[in-house]
Amino acid sequence: MTESKREASVRLWRICFDDPEPFIDLYFHEVFRDDDTLLRYSETGEAVAHLQMLPYQLRIFGTSFSAGYISGACTHPDHRGKGIMHTMMTEALSVMYDRGDVCSFLIPAEAWLYDFYSRIGGYAPAFGRKQILYRPNSIPRKSPRGYTCTIGQGDYSFLSAEEQMDIRLAVQHTFGQWQTALKDFSLAGGDVAMLQDGAGKTVGQACFVPRENSLDVRLLVGDTEVAFILVDHLLRSLDCDHASILAHSGSTPYGMLRILRPIPILEAFAQYHPAEARSFVYSDPLFPQHNGTYHISKGHIAFSDNIQPERSLLPHHTPDSLVKDLFSPFPSTLFLMLD
Repeated sequence: MTESKREASVRLWRICFDDPEPFIDLYFHEVFRDDDTLLRYSETGEAVAHLQMLPYQLRIFGTSFSAGYISGACTHPDHRGKGIMHTMMTEALSVMYDRGDVCSFLIPAEAWLYDFYSRIGGYAPAFGRKQILYRPNSIPRKSPRGYTCTIGQGDYSFLSAEEQMDIRLAVQHTFGQWQTALKDFSLAGGDVAMLQDGAGKTVGQACFVPRENSLDVRLLVGDTEVAFILVDHLLRSLDCDHASILAHSGSTPYGMLRILRPIPILEAFAQYHPAEARSFVYSDPLFPQHNGTYHISKGHIAFSDNIQPERSLLPHHTPDSLVKDLFSPFPSTLFLMLD
């Protein structure tokens, strides 16, 4: 009997990734969709490579755009080194373009894959993340007056509002994506907590996994001072003496971006930077309809496809170099991506 897309994807996932069964069950129940999945088959008809193009929203220079998140990209060990993933990534970019996505993003599983995805797909680092060790000299015996911490309850509206504040580049999670991320934390033995002020307004939120004597904080949002009031409360409540906190980094890459449609992004950039003036030639071998000269001035852009890029004396950009130009240093990080 022929495998379904789901069955083939699960089989390859188990072979290629060292994920526990509860996570696989969660992923393929909550996240997987046939229409978002690509498979490659061997000459015998066996599925040997897999990736998914999950629909997300990215907020870029104050405007929300549809984007495709590459998830679960893998090739069966017996079929690696044959260029299969290269052709799959090319097809995936075309599929995402055809469905209207403005860009695509991914998180390389290993450091060497940054160069791989740059070469085969035109991706470039655009998100940054680092780990902060927080070890207070002393943990307050109780939270400051007026603040209340609730463990086991999150506030999606607060998270969404915080993501809206990351103007230059940020993922905007749907309520469903938020719920799935919380289920993932639960599988890992983690939980969510929120901090509210005296008026009952949420002012901080954290997703965390308790370890022996320490706290692994995977998400911490809110103003710095109140966010650490929340961390102190968690350390005290869970009898931990320090926390490892994932935080934004402007220089340590954690995630890559690929521009599919430059005009909408450049329009948002021009409106965000009305005083910016620049001109350049853009060349994308996969989507040549966007090749040409771009002029940015006074909050507007102009595009011309009449100038041959090789004859122009203007600066040249490709999809990856344009990402580096627009998003350096890295403006934000990636959280809650089931990575």
